[in-house]
Amino acid sequence: MMFDRLQNEEQIAAPIKPLIDELQAPILKLAVQNQDFFANPDNSAQELINEIAQVGTQWTPKQNISKDPFYKKISSIVDDINASSLSSTSIEQHEEIFEEKLITLKDFLEREKQRSALLGRAHHSSGVQKARTEAARETAEKTILKKISL
Repeated sequence: MMFDRLQNEEQIAAPIKPLIDELQAPILKLAVQNQDFFANPDNSAQELINEIAQVGTQWTPKQNISKDPFYKKISSIVDDINASSLSSTSIEQHEEIFEEKLITLKDFLEREKQRSALLGRAHHSSGVQKARTEAARETAEKTILKKISL
């Protein structure tokens, strides 16, 4: 039901939904091995799904999603989890991969947030510099016109 609800969530960007669906089998494997899985909302697998879904509601895909850093990171995380799910033998190993990938995603999102803030400041700075340059150009033109008309 959780995955059906996420698929029907209109706010999640369409390219993210198939990636979330690909996590269904590894999560069900955990749920089968751990009867308390869904009772614990703080487990890393559920937290990872929630994080992907939440960011998927705020993400606007670029023209070519295969080059989009966020999409590439989520896709890589999903691929790693699926590969690990096939090879992990114990529930602890299976839970560890979700924990590791949750940390990877959170670190990535934090770096992207910092990068975005830096770009925003640089863009603002560039706008201020353009305004100063334009004001100086106008002052120079006025001064030249005054000198010429004397």
